[in-house]
Amino acid sequence: MLYMAQDSDFYDFRGNWIYVGNEQEVEIPEYINGELVTSTKKMFSVYDGASGVNKVVLNHRNVTNMSGMFSGYRSSQPLDLSSLDT
Repeated sequence: MLYMAQDSDFYDFRGNWIYVGNEQEVEIPEYINGELVTSTKKMFSVYDGASGVNKVVLNHRNVTNMSGMFSGYRSSQPLDLSSLDT
């Protein structure tokens, strides 16, 4: 079931929003802590909790930087990124 991530599911790490939630299917919100999300840089790459994610949905077009969004991501599950318009 698709989960709309909440502010508490993210940690601000040096200006990057890092997903620390534990849902498997995550929709990235348009705003986190009142800030427009324009970067998903390293969002699913730092914490082990993100390794349980198997689907990421992005339904807005504000993101201009996806650099390293999944660098270091490890999972035995396939990752569904079909909603990302790159």
